[in-house]
Amino acid sequence: MTSSPRRKDRLQQTDTMSNSTERGAEMEDFFKTVCEVRNLIEKISSQTEDMEKRHCSILSSSDSGKGSKDELELINNETRHNANLVRTKLKLMQKNCPSEDNRTNNSVIYRIQRNQHSHLTRWFSEVMKSYHKIQISFREKCKAQIQRQLEIVDKVTTDDELEDMLQRDNLAIFITNVGEIPDLFPIECCSI
Repeated sequence: MTSSPRRKDRLQQTDTMSNSTERGAEMEDFFKTVCEVRNLIEKISSQTEDMEKRHCSILSSSDSGKGSKDELELINNETRHNANLVRTKLKLMQKNCPSEDNRTNNSVIYRIQRNQHSHLTRWFSEVMKSYHKIQISFREKCKAQIQRQLEIVDKVTTDDELEDMLQRDNLAIFITNVGEIPDLFPIECCSI
């Protein structure tokens, strides 16, 4: 009969050890996900800085070639892809966070996971706000630059036409006005 309480103690110890092993594996997976999300957010931040530099280069260049715009589009697509990965991983982290019922048993684990999740969510939000701010700024600067160029060639456009040109990257207006310049050259020569 004395072996029965010992057996119960051993079973309880085994259960406790298996529970802590499970929790340890869960926490290891959790911190692996935290590390992945952190790396993705850092990458998005780096891509945002690179994008801002390319925006400045495109705006200051008189010939913004197709290559630089293609590179910018590639970075933009990669940034969006990374942002979607972060969103997915953050939702998964929130879903896998211990429920309110289990919180009392694992309050430390719950707090760690909740704090990590909220920190990563805030950081991701700040990085994405910066990304969107840079995108909007670039769009507005492009719009202003096109508007100035249109004023130079005396072409009156509405805001809708300007938006349409930005969407399609269509600057054919300049081609039609440049085509008229050779016709003006003989007239200028005769008047001199």
